[in-house]
Parts: sequence; C-alpha cells; structure tokens
Amino acid sequence: MPEKTPLYDTRHYSLLKLFAILCIVVNHSIRYGWPPFKILTNDFQVPLLFFASGFVFSFCLYDLQKYRSIGELTAKKIRRLLLPYGAVLALWFLPLFCLSGDVRYAGRNPLYILFLEYPFGVNADALWFLMALFTTYILAYVGREVLRYANIAATRKVCLGIFLGLVAVHQAAQLFPTQFHLDRSALYAVHFFAGYLLNREKLALSSRLQGRRLLPWLLAGVFVIYVLDAMCGFLAGDDTQGIPLAGLFLLQLLELVKQFGLIAIFVLLARKLVRDYPAFSGNAIVRYLDSRSFDIYLYHWPVLLILLDWLTIQDPLEKAMAAGLGCFVSALLVGEAVRFAKRHWPKVPLA
Repeated sequence: MPEKTPLYDTRHYSLLKLFAILCIVVNHSIRYGWPPFKILTNDFQVPLLFFASGFVFSFCLYDLQKYRSIGELTAKKIRRLLLPYGAVLALWFLPLFCLSGDVRYAGRNPLYILFLEYPFGVNADALWFLMALFTTYILAYVGREVLRYANIAATRKVCLGIFLGLVAVHQAAQLFPTQFHLDRSALYAVHFFAGYLLNREKLALSSRLQGRRLLPWLLAGVFVIYVLDAMCGFLAGDDTQGIPLAGLFLLQLLELVKQFGLIAIFVLLARKLVRDYPAFSGNAIVRYLDSRSFDIYLYHWPVLLILLDWLTIQDPLEKAMAAGLGCFVSALLVGEAVRFAKRHWPKVPLA
C-alpha cells in the first residue's frame, strides 16, 4: 500500500518553509553568543528555502499545470516577489532605517537609495532572497523551454548533467555579478534544481524508499562531514590564502554535500511528522504561522536591528530572545495590518 505521506505530499514542504524562515529569524537575532546554532542554521536555512521553492515550482508546473507561458510566470512572480520587494523596502525598510539613524542611511538622500540602490539589490538586506528567487524562477523556466525547443528529453542522464553543471556554477558563484543578486541565484540554483528533480522523480523515489530506515544513516553521514569540516578548518586556520585551488574546491564541495545531507534529514523528519503526528501539522497555530511565514520574513529585519541596537540587556542570549520575539510579533502585526488594508481599501469611499 502507498504511504500516507509520500515524498510528494506538499504539506511537509510547507512545514520545511516555515521551519527555515523561523530559523532565519532566530539566526538573525543571535548576533553575539551561541555560535553552534548560528553555524548549524547557516548551513541549511537558505538552501532549504530554495530547495522547497524548487519542489513547489516543479509541482505547479507538472502537477497543477500552471505557468503555461513565460509571460504568465513572469507576471505572477512579479506580483508575488518583486512588488512586495519594492513596497516593503520603500514603505517599511527605508522609513524605519532613516528614522532610527542607521549608519548606512545617515546623511544620505533617501531618493537615491530608493531609486538607485534598492532596484539593483543594494542594501536590500534580508530581502535579497526575493530578487534572487525571482531570477531563479525565470532562468529555470527558460532552461526548461530551451530543452523542449531543442527536443532534448529530460532523461535522468540529462538531469544529472544539469545538476553537475549547477554544482560547478555553485562553486564559481563568486564570479557572478552582485547586481540583482545574480551571485546568490548562482549559489543556490543547485538546491532549487534538486527540489525540482525530487518532484519529477517523486513516485519512483517514494516506492524505492518505502520501508527503508535512511534517517540514522543520514545523521551519521552528516556528523562525519561536520567532523571532517572541523578538522579541515583547524588545519587551515584563519588563513585560506595558502590553500591550493583544488583544496578550496574540495572544501566547498564538502560544504555542499553537508547542505544536501541536512536537507534530506529535514525532509524525512517533516515527512515523519506529518505522517505520525497529524495533530501537529493540523494544529491551528502551526497552520496560522505557515500562512503568515512570508509576512514574518518580509517585515522582521528592520525591527530586529533597531531592537538589538536599543535594548540594554547585557546577556547576549536574553537580548537575542527579546529582540527575536519583538520582531516576530511586530512582523505578524504588520502583516495583519497590510492584509486588513488590502481587504478593506476598495471599500473605503473616496469622498
């Protein structure tokens, strides 16, 4: 019999997205102290977001038959990603940072920042993700159409070749221009494509993995990678100038393997959570936070920086918890206010 929650059940990908965003907020809050958590979350939080986005993108393309043209995709992603990017930067980030006296904004013309920096991704802070993800969506769709136009079937060998090519792109991401965060798109394209591939191979993988205990092996493998990574870091020290190019390539490849190991662990854990504990994924609070995860990501950053600057709490962990909770609550409140305005704005009479 098929499993109740196969690899293509999108519920646990929603949980993964929510988990990654909450980890990002906590990671941003911990500016000082508690380094193990920052090191661990830095290894998976953004790759996990791109991975989940790639899975959902592929699911929309092939299972829901959305995005029938590049124009439809572009219009929807502009409305979903770029409009929030511009609106939040202009109406939330810029006023708060200017009023709070942020050093990057002090004495500068806000119009210059608004029209000549934000559109190119400069000083976008946490919102770089929206621009990079938009670019990744468009490039993924164009690549798919190029393969279809060239009559190249998306066989497993072709997909493996694309994946290895994106690994090379990942290794050379620092060579890409920073405008529009193309370097970030290059860095995380391989994670996006991995999620895309998982959706394409969902039935085959689900049947092959059914009944297999992969989680202990993955945990052991990731632990070994962390040990090797720590040993390499200890031997290299702070100076990486003396490491040959091949050594740097291997270190980056080890980092990539570690990221995919962590992603696989979280996918299996989320799958088990949805399957064995349906009350959790169906909990009203979890469903509410899942539906507001985009709000949390959009609005948390300026309030967090202001609170970290203004709070006089001495203990780093207590300060991080206070600032994190403050920005979390404020992001939810701002999101609800925006939703309320969007619902009732057309009903407000103009005269």
